[in-house]
Amino acid sequence: MVTLHSRLSRWISIGAPIRQVLPVVALLISVAIAYAGSFATSLQNTTVELGQSTILTLQFQDLPMPSPPQLPSLGDITVRYVGPVSQQLNLNGKRSSSISYRYQLTPSKPGEITLPALSISISGQSYSSQPLKLTVAPANTMTAPEGDAGLLFLKLITPTNDLVLGETFPFEIRLFFAANLRETSNPKLELDGFILGKTAQPEQGQTRIGGKPYGTVTWRMSATAAKAGNLAFGPVEMEMMAVLPGAQPRGGVFNPFGIFSEQRRVSLQSGTNVLRVVPPPVNGRPANFAGAVGKFRLINSLSTTNVAVGDPITVRAQVAGRGNFDQVNMPVLASTNGLRIYDAQSEVQTTDDLGLEGVKSFEQIVIPEQPGFVQFPEIQFSYFDPESKSYVTLKHAPTPITVRPGAALSTILPASNAAATSPAPLPPPVPPKNDLQHIVYTLGTPLNQRPWIRRPGVLAALAFPLPAYALFAAWYRRRQEHIRDPRRQRRTAAEQSIAAGLSALTRQAAAGDSAGFFESLGGILREKIGLSLDIPAAAITEEIVDNRLLSIGLADEAITGLNELFSALNQARFSPDHSVEELESFQQRLHTVCNALDGSREQR
Repeated sequence: MVTLHSRLSRWISIGAPIRQVLPVVALLISVAIAYAGSFATSLQNTTVELGQSTILTLQFQDLPMPSPPQLPSLGDITVRYVGPVSQQLNLNGKRSSSISYRYQLTPSKPGEITLPALSISISGQSYSSQPLKLTVAPANTMTAPEGDAGLLFLKLITPTNDLVLGETFPFEIRLFFAANLRETSNPKLELDGFILGKTAQPEQGQTRIGGKPYGTVTWRMSATAAKAGNLAFGPVEMEMMAVLPGAQPRGGVFNPFGIFSEQRRVSLQSGTNVLRVVPPPVNGRPANFAGAVGKFRLINSLSTTNVAVGDPITVRAQVAGRGNFDQVNMPVLASTNGLRIYDAQSEVQTTDDLGLEGVKSFEQIVIPEQPGFVQFPEIQFSYFDPESKSYVTLKHAPTPITVRPGAALSTILPASNAAATSPAPLPPPVPPKNDLQHIVYTLGTPLNQRPWIRRPGVLAALAFPLPAYALFAAWYRRRQEHIRDPRRQRRTAAEQSIAAGLSALTRQAAAGDSAGFFESLGGILREKIGLSLDIPAAAITEEIVDNRLLSIGLADEAITGLNELFSALNQARFSPDHSVEELESFQQRLHTVCNALDGSREQR
């Protein structure tokens, strides 16, 4: 019995992971618990110049809002509806959706404007947002440089010069031109102590400086302060081919009115901004503060409130708002007594093109180890608000849960009794009497038959669970490794994006859709180069392409083709119209470059 007891104990301990997974599977099949809905508003830029616009976003998270709401009168602000943006979030099978309605706000007077809180009723329940502040600076008093320098110049624009360490902020690089552009390079920004974030698509526009019209190209970007001190932000450098008037023609012909012009390569450089970056204050810093800077809100839920000891509870938390999501960690439990905590899984989904606003979702498995009617601990998340210059701690109140006792080993295996299992001793034989004869029993010939436990079918049935469990454990471990490997996930997502882009490229080339064609072409190149260099597509810059593609052994012919494609992308920003034959020619060059990049990756 001791041997049987030890074997059963070992089988029970081996099967513990399966007993932990089965309740989760049953729960996902039988119950679907939705996240609590939320409503919030945000501004794309909180500071604008008079005559400029900003975007007001109304975000509905897990709320049915099929049509855009009507905004109240905002006084000296002109409102124009832009359109919706919808997103679907799937975190380990848990679906969550959001829809955002965007409005363009154009102020007509300078000053501080407070946008009132909005209250919306959905399905009989009222949801309210927080008031927003918009600063409208006086009209542009910018002056252009004198002479030829006033035909082309760069400006680096930051919303503020005072930042908090870890704060993510938007900024703009703006090109002003009063000349015809033939070719432009991407702007190069000198950064020391800042981490560059996402970059939006460049926007073209027009403005007047000193009564003179200028065309503009604006690159909106984001960056994060990674070092404290008075830091130089910039300068920005660009090179371009431009047709400049007033140049001296060949042969020394007099040109008093600038009627002659020539194409020249021009190098531009902006000024340098000095930004003051200070660390978050030590006084009042919460113990669970992990470096998150911005403005957030917390949504939390539990998968169940009635479990047995050893059964898992899935804690789902969402941190939504505006700020640096890289420093947003899983909200912590105020107490972990009697709980076994596993590592959390997270996923970020941004709602704007600069990655400043969005939702970071977490899932964490918690297993109670003590039975009883208990309070699930309070969940806390702390961040620093750079606007109010204070720490904020968000809390989710304790949740009562019922933890039932788990199955004990004594209920599975009865206590052994040596006396009950030992045969009783036989009584001593009675000596026969002379007048009686003993009856003689004939037992017959014994059968040559193996016990049932040793039959082949029984042995196969008993041996089946062990390889089945080994296969399941290997599959489960491989699946977890894939989930926790961001490089593999990025590679899979890039390959899917490239396949979809190539399919769209063929359709757009056949239809003569030049704008869509070059947008797809740029996306495929970024993803393909990112795969070859093992870096995210969003982090690819011209400097990285120039320096690192040579180091991976890419052929000169492929590098030449790659430069030609980049040059075509730059030209398409200002002259997007191309014939079908030209688009198919660019498509053939793209296939050649992609094959070369794939070949270099396989050689490594």
